[in-house]
Amino acid sequence: QAFLAVGSVIVSLAIYFNGERHGGASAGNQVLYLWIALYSGYFFTRAQLLAQLVFVAAIYAATLLVVDPGQVGFTRWFITVGMVAVAGGIVHVLRGRNDDLVARLYRAARTDLLTGLVNRQGFDERFERELERARRSAQPLALVLADIDGFKELNDRFGHPAGDMALAAVGHVAGATVREIDTMARFGGDEFAAILPATDAGGAFDLAERVRVKVSRVHGDDGEPLTMSFG
Repeated sequence: QAFLAVGSVIVSLAIYFNGERHGGASAGNQVLYLWIALYSGYFFTRAQLLAQLVFVAAIYAATLLVVDPGQVGFTRWFITVGMVAVAGGIVHVLRGRNDDLVARLYRAARTDLLTGLVNRQGFDERFERELERARRSAQPLALVLADIDGFKELNDRFGHPAGDMALAAVGHVAGATVREIDTMARFGGDEFAAILPATDAGGAFDLAERVRVKVSRVHGDDGEPLTMSFG
């Protein structure tokens, strides 16, 4: 913030010393305020951008009062400040949209489309983070692995759409059962994994039992309840 404020002061000094106050023509140095707005719009928050724009407007107005360009002074100030503000605002909006797009692409690359759970890539990253957190905090960390019993037979008998429905149902049940700090992932095929921070073996067993009971209430295409094995 201070660095860009100094930049605005330097631009104002350039306007002051360009000879216009002694009757010379305007050198158009005010266009350099654009760099302040573009940098602020891209790297700063909305409030910080607004602060820079207000400072530019104030120091440019003060400079024009000293230079005294005559009746065109207000017009020059209005056009310059408007141009700078619009440019900074556009860059800020585009940066926000770009950040949102990158975030959505990041989430999509780590989300299993069928179940809505974290995929293998996301699981590996979170598992490494939670392992490091557990080492630093000396808190327990539990890992629960599970797969659907007889999934291959279900696929062979009723086709892949039936298998996909089973996976989606299990993913919905499992994802709704874990805590917000937990990570439930589709590890691959019909395999699922849950990362449970600050959870010991007993807590992991309780979680697995809750998921097992809820999944058993879901029926496959053969009318039989789905079952899962945990470890």
